[in-house]
Amino acid sequence: MTKRKTVSFNVIDTFCQLSESLADSGIRYLQGCADAPALATGKMDFKGKDHPSDDPVVKNLLLLADYLHITPQACLVFVAIYSLELTSREGIDWCDICGYFGINAIKSLSLRQYLSELTKKEIICCENPHGMLMYRSYCVHKDVESAMDSNIPYKKTKDKVEKLDRYQFCSKVGSLLHRNFDFEYDCGLEREELFEKVDKMEQQHAHLPFVKQLKSLKLDNATRICFYDMCDDFINNNDWKTNIYKSLQSIYQNISESMSAIRLFLDKTHPLQKNDLVELCPFDYAQNAEATLTDKGKRLFLEDDYDLFTMGRRNDKNLIRPESIQEKRLFFKEKTTQQLGLLKSSLMDKQLTALQQRLANNSLPQGVTVLFYGEPGTGKTEAAMQLAKASGRSVFHVDISACKSMWFGESEKIVKQLFDTYREKCRKEPLKPILLFNEADAIFSKRKDVSSSSVAQTENAIQNILLEEMEKLDGILIATTNLSLNFDDAFARRFLFKIPFEKPTVEAKAAIWRDKLPWLDDKSAGLLAQKHDLSGGEIDNVARKSLMEEVVSGERPSLDTLFQWCEEEHFGKQSGNAIGFVA
Repeated sequence: MTKRKTVSFNVIDTFCQLSESLADSGIRYLQGCADAPALATGKMDFKGKDHPSDDPVVKNLLLLADYLHITPQACLVFVAIYSLELTSREGIDWCDICGYFGINAIKSLSLRQYLSELTKKEIICCENPHGMLMYRSYCVHKDVESAMDSNIPYKKTKDKVEKLDRYQFCSKVGSLLHRNFDFEYDCGLEREELFEKVDKMEQQHAHLPFVKQLKSLKLDNATRICFYDMCDDFINNNDWKTNIYKSLQSIYQNISESMSAIRLFLDKTHPLQKNDLVELCPFDYAQNAEATLTDKGKRLFLEDDYDLFTMGRRNDKNLIRPESIQEKRLFFKEKTTQQLGLLKSSLMDKQLTALQQRLANNSLPQGVTVLFYGEPGTGKTEAAMQLAKASGRSVFHVDISACKSMWFGESEKIVKQLFDTYREKCRKEPLKPILLFNEADAIFSKRKDVSSSSVAQTENAIQNILLEEMEKLDGILIATTNLSLNFDDAFARRFLFKIPFEKPTVEAKAAIWRDKLPWLDDKSAGLLAQKHDLSGGEIDNVARKSLMEEVVSGERPSLDTLFQWCEEEHFGKQSGNAIGFVA
């Protein structure tokens, strides 16, 4: 190993002479600085006429400062600490330094900048760096001491870059944010020092896709640190949430700036929200405001581990997967069959991607919105399920009753959350699911006079949200209704497909009978179709009773029994009595 070249002067002798001179005359020797005004401002002129370069004290000070690559002012503080350390077995605290310079605690605050310089350049070490100033203690770095003893040039040991993964990276950032709001301690690193440390970490870990993507968004230091902190909380907190107030206070350390940032969160205009990385959770007071990662934020942070944190939610009761849908043959009039055929082709992944691209190129809404309308039991819901099965898509089935809350203002939030959840499903699922509103007239109905009641105001607010969401929809929405006349014209215009479902013809009904009960001959199926005007759903009911009969008695029902069950399906129709309430 090559021996390091020695310096041209004796470092230890220089230090000892300087220490002895200062101990005899104190800081007053240099410009009469009992109050340390020149030292505080950094304007002490060590090379001017007041301190000629041939002055032995000034000469030694400049030599040592140049050796350590620090300012002469910082070198004075270094001499004080090292001189005190050599005569003490304990770390040197703030009171010791004040005593050395002969100044009181208030005036000594001017020395903080030089302590910071020495600490950053690792000339000295600080114990409890985040505690209050009076509780900190200092000592000379062992590498500095070793270099001085060997009389070789001091060169800061190159930092060994600690290789961190994204979890360790965020954990380290989180550890820098000391969220201790007791007056006994400082709240953490000073902001500029915090920014420098995190920026250095980002440079050292620029290869991490997580860091690279976040930096590409051109977010400022505070915003990136806030996101790293939220990622750390996401992993370590059971509820996956971060207290925004505490996080921002730890970053800004200025009540005015932190409150301004909190206001951006509350107004949903914070850069993390604009980039869809973070969302605000329900809260009562600003100090209790919490936020968590959005699905996009989770994907950015978790990368390949995303599924580990979302696997449990794949058993969504509202999500019907294509493999769980039983394939069925459906029979409709020719016009309906043709329209369903076009829709089916459009929903195939390759065709849908091309269609949405063409729509986007022409500045048209990219969502595929479909309305199935017609009498009950004509196959509207089943047609939606079979389209999902054929195109390999899941069905996100909306519980209409859950969209309306008894609490004022909650219904709007529920509907917004519904579409947010659907967008999450679109990102998470291999193919975009079908958003299915069954009996959609309950919320897609004609708008009411807002002056009539608060309920009317809420329903209109819901409908406005629905109209807005349909405009920006990037997926597939199918709505079914038995009451097409009750639909608002504004909704009707927003449906790309409007497909009628009429009661099947005699031929179609005969085909349904044969499909449901394959043991029927053509004549019997034709008689059942001619004698009873049943919908496909009602024929289903009769077929189910037939299966029950076979299970219970071990025999198939007779044709007369089938006719009897068909009569029962006419319940309420012959008498004309309506079931339920009449307005």
